[in-house]
Amino acid sequence: MKKLLISFFLLSFIACQQTTEVSKNNPPALTKAEAEEIAQDLIQGAFDDIWSAMDSTKIWKYHTNDFLICENGMVWNNDSIVNYQNSVKQQGSIPVRKNRFDFFKVEHTDDVIWMAYHNYASITPENGPASNYSWLESAVAIKKNDEWKIQIMHSTFNGNR
Repeated sequence: MKKLLISFFLLSFIACQQTTEVSKNNPPALTKAEAEEIAQDLIQGAFDDIWSAMDSTKIWKYHTNDFLICENGMVWNNDSIVNYQNSVKQQGSIPVRKNRFDFFKVEHTDDVIWMAYHNYASITPENGPASNYSWLESAVAIKKNDEWKIQIMHSTFNGNR
């Protein structure tokens, strides 16, 4: 009986230790507000740094290596974005672009956040009036190495406003 009790206590102790280790490896899930903040910061930052500032060095801050944008029948990746930026820069002036977003859905599961939002941009060329555009977009961000990055976006151009 004594051996049985000792075995029971040892097994209970080992089981508790394993539970503790598992909980250390699985941090608590994000709250809805935290997921929304991450989604909004990623999208706002990516558009401000990559599409407004045309800073190709920021692509890796916001995008995964296998990032894609599916936009109105076209597929963009990190390389095609850099090529586009280079062609705009070769033209001599970068238009001023101001971005605004209206998020209407953000969901979070483990290491994935998906979001849907309206994208509004005011784009002003160097010697011209501002034009206003809008898109309906969705994006998926994943967490790798404790960093959230956008893996894929889908964009539908709504036209001028």
